[in-house]
Amino acid sequence: MTTRIHYQSILSAVEAFVKQALKIQVLNPSYRDYGGFRCPELWVCEPIAAANVFDSLVVLYFTSDSRYHDSPELLEKIHLALQFLLRCQHEDGTIDGYLSGHIRAASNAAFACYPLFRAHRWLSRKQEAH
Repeated sequence: MTTRIHYQSILSAVEAFVKQALKIQVLNPSYRDYGGFRCPELWVCEPIAAANVFDSLVVLYFTSDSRYHDSPELLEKIHLALQFLLRCQHEDGTIDGYLSGHIRAASNAAFACYPLFRAHRWLSRKQEAH
């Protein structure tokens, strides 16, 4: 029983986070940051933050108890976020970390990779199930 309560609490928290994140996703295709998530305080779309939001979107999309489960709208937002991340990466594989001040740093790519690997595991599991 306690495990189920914790699960529900975590699911609710992640859904609340995603609800807020989707409000700040840049949806105007004419903007350079299209698909990113604009920090309201700094008005910048941080690629590392976008990778973490992307991971949360993927998790909720595949979680059957989530209100976002199999949502076509959420899937479109996932695609936009991934396209944003791809545009943020330089030819040498680095990304900019605006909030940390590290521009074109390999360490930024490493920080972004962890949530992307988590999302990849979710996507791989679902691919194997089909």
